[in-house]
Amino acid sequence: MGDDIYFIEQPAGIVFVYSPFETGSWKLSRLSDCQRKKLIWVLHYLQEKSSWVLQDQSPSSKKEIMGLPVVAENSEQDLRRPPMGMWRVNGYRFEVTDRMPWHGPLSPPPMIQSPFATVQYSESGNIGRLDTKMNGTAITDEALEELLGQITKLVHNLGRRPTMVLVLHSDAQECAMPAFKHIKRFLDWIQENGPELFLVGRGSAIILRPAGILGHTLVGIIKMVQKMLPPPWPEAIVSNSEEAEAFLDEHTSVYKGAAPAPPPAAEAAKPEPATDDLQPSAPSQPMPKMCGVMQDMPPIPQEPCLTAPQMFHVLPTKKPSGIVQPSQQPQPFVEAKPSRGFFDYCCGGRSPEICVTTGLSAPRMNSRTLEIGEDLHIKQSL
Repeated sequence: MGDDIYFIEQPAGIVFVYSPFETGSWKLSRLSDCQRKKLIWVLHYLQEKSSWVLQDQSPSSKKEIMGLPVVAENSEQDLRRPPMGMWRVNGYRFEVTDRMPWHGPLSPPPMIQSPFATVQYSESGNIGRLDTKMNGTAITDEALEELLGQITKLVHNLGRRPTMVLVLHSDAQECAMPAFKHIKRFLDWIQENGPELFLVGRGSAIILRPAGILGHTLVGIIKMVQKMLPPPWPEAIVSNSEEAEAFLDEHTSVYKGAAPAPPPAAEAAKPEPATDDLQPSAPSQPMPKMCGVMQDMPPIPQEPCLTAPQMFHVLPTKKPSGIVQPSQQPQPFVEAKPSRGFFDYCCGGRSPEICVTTGLSAPRMNSRTLEIGEDLHIKQSL
């Protein structure tokens, strides 16, 4: 049992970490340092509701209640510590525990390949690093989807590991000009994976020294993306690899440390070998005589199945009565996919017209929309 409290989103499994900051209260701590004064989610006991609550106390919020524990009505709660178990937060289910959950890294390590970029992922202790070097190959729809799919698996895995963070090192010096549909798809992908990126992202350095029309156009595209979806971490455009390394080291030094060791139960668990690899430990024994008896018995007859009756309905009375016709096959019910609405990851509610003028679907704006983007640092050494 530790001091931190972990909210595990179900069924995604990503972990929100709350750490003590005042007597009898916990505050969201798994976020970039540049967000700590802007996003303040507090777990505390509220006398007005006679219950523990998760409340948004950000400066721009209305102090609304975001989550409550799922407990029996009028049940007594410990005033010193929030109840563990299931919680409802903005309509989503969370498992709350005071024991740090453990989730192993991807095995085998992800092999991220793309025709238009060389991508390499590595881990050092608590810090994951994604190195991307663009080349002049034109970006295609299929290649982009494949790349985004592989990175999605990566960020989801990091989101489930509460001590892990991610830094991005991107070399766009030889990048080909992306089509607008590819820019729009990338923005959609950021929104789809907003919670994971917000929890694990800690810094991004982009190497791009503009030379000519193409270089300046790429800088303009990057700034447009940053304006439409301000990153919730420090980000810089630099002119060489040395400046990029210095920038990332400055913003990640506080997170350096050994990754947590797996619990004994996880260490003891071994993946089951494939069936083809199993070798008998002793010569196989002869089959019992009972097996021969069973083989001589006649096969079990198949149980008959009834055919589902065809549905009919009576036509309107304007037509001759008694005429019926088969009804159309009912369309399968498709449940609308909800937004990852634990927070709206977009332009901070400041510029909804940006999404309209560019053809993007405008996100839902509310008081919990993150106000991020003021911490963008653009080096002047271009």
